[in-house]
Amino acid sequence: MDGQFRLKIMECQSRAFLTGSIEKLNEEWVFFDDISDEASMLEEFVGQKIEIFHSGRWKKGILTEDQTVMSDGEMLLLEEKASLRIPKPVNFSLEMLFGEWEDGLFHRFVSFLNGAGFSIYDCIYCHNVLSCLVNLEKKEGVNFMLFDNGEAILSVHHHFRLGKQADEWFECTWSNGRRMLLKKM
Repeated sequence: MDGQFRLKIMECQSRAFLTGSIEKLNEEWVFFDDISDEASMLEEFVGQKIEIFHSGRWKKGILTEDQTVMSDGEMLLLEEKASLRIPKPVNFSLEMLFGEWEDGLFHRFVSFLNGAGFSIYDCIYCHNVLSCLVNLEKKEGVNFMLFDNGEAILSVHHHFRLGKQADEWFECTWSNGRRMLLKKM
């Protein structure tokens, strides 16, 4: 698996985007999230990748300072009630943890999360102990992750012993009390 495949997996996650529409209020473009109806000034996203629904399909581009979207050399003007998708960032600590994992572990963990109704974008907390053990030959500890999909909370403890022989497992606890131990991922 290469980095591009991981990116594709991450892009296909549920809740990977803030999706909403825009309105011009007091000469300023405002983005309204479809789910939370929360308003944000569109200028907060200048210079970022966004997607705009244009001519019957989603077009990827960059939001410019003059409030247009540059998409494949084409300048798309913003229109009232236009639909936008803005990629959500992955929790920084979680992203760093994923970088420490082998591809197989990453893929199986994301598959488990998705099967449980969660997305990597649901991560509200991650304590990455592994990143603090970079120079050690033998690494041992627990990483803590907390996910909230809006319906339930999932706490994941990633236990690891890395050295000549690797041993990793996950202890998962849902907010309803359900527990699961995942070994040999």
